[in-house]
This record gives sequence, C-alpha cells and structure tokens, in this order.
Amino acid sequence: MRATPEPVPVALRPAAACLALLLGAATAAGAAQPDRLLDGVRTPRLAPHRAVTVSGIDVPLGPGRLAIEAATVVPAVSPAGRTIELVLIGAARLRLAPPDDVEAGQLRLFTG
Repeated sequence: MRATPEPVPVALRPAAACLALLLGAATAAGAAQPDRLLDGVRTPRLAPHRAVTVSGIDVPLGPGRLAIEAATVVPAVSPAGRTIELVLIGAARLRLAPPDDVEAGQLRLFTG
C-alpha cells in the first residue's frame, strides 16, 4: 500500500501575489453572441468598485488549498458583468496535494 504524498507548499513570490482564479462563467445571453463572450473572457476588465479585503480565509481548490493571510480581492468581469476571475493582491500561500510521488517531485523541481 502506497502512502499519499504530503501536500507541497508553493510559496507565492511577492511579484506573483496577484493571482487570478478562473471561476468560469457562461450565460444564455453570451451563448447567443459567442464572439462577444469569447472576447470578454480573453480580455476581462477589473471591477475595483466591487473589491473586498479579506484575511484568514482557507479556500479549497481541487487538489490544493489557498490560504489567504491578508489580501484585497478584485473581481474581473465579462461584458455581461459576471465575475469570471478574481485577482488577489496581498499575502497568500497555495498548498498542492500531488496524487503521487512523481507529481510531488515535479512540483519540487519546478517550484523550488
């Protein structure tokens, strides 16, 4: 029986503290205009008036977790005004749980 590898912490460098998380958004109106929707997804615009400040939040993300120490979260919106990405400016740590030892080694190799 193989043991599950321990989660590998991935330190976010200060320059990389801005992290965009794709939330995904598709609307019925967007389906009628696929070119407009595609352009909006390719070039979302920030909505600073909807920004919030957060601290001490732990967000599960598939095979990992994002621990936000303190950050301002700014949504990026599609032409329809729906949030499709989030930009985090601040201090956070992403911890990934690789499925096996090979993936754990790759994470260590490429993230230091």
